[in-house]
Amino acid sequence: MSTPFKDLEFSFKQVRILRKLKDDGCISKELVRSNPKYSFLQKYNLIDNDPERYDIYRPSDKALMYLRYRRKDLFRTWYPHVVSSLAFIASIASLIINILSSVH
Repeated sequence: MSTPFKDLEFSFKQVRILRKLKDDGCISKELVRSNPKYSFLQKYNLIDNDPERYDIYRPSDKALMYLRYRRKDLFRTWYPHVVSSLAFIASIASLIINILSSVH
């Protein structure tokens, strides 16, 4: 059974490889076979055979969906942290200003 794209977890280097594959649009089959750092692409079905050229892989729909989901998920998790941190800093600054103005 194939792993859904939502359940995939990759290292920073693997995500960079996926992004580069998406940007370039293809990768050599020889490179995937000879370099072990690209083995995860085949393991998780993130590459498909290119119908026009036999020696090239292209990113699969699963890989493209993973990259879209990852970007949206990062925004969903980082946005609340940033906003709450800024609100916390603003409240501390307001408290300090309030204390300093009541001292004088």
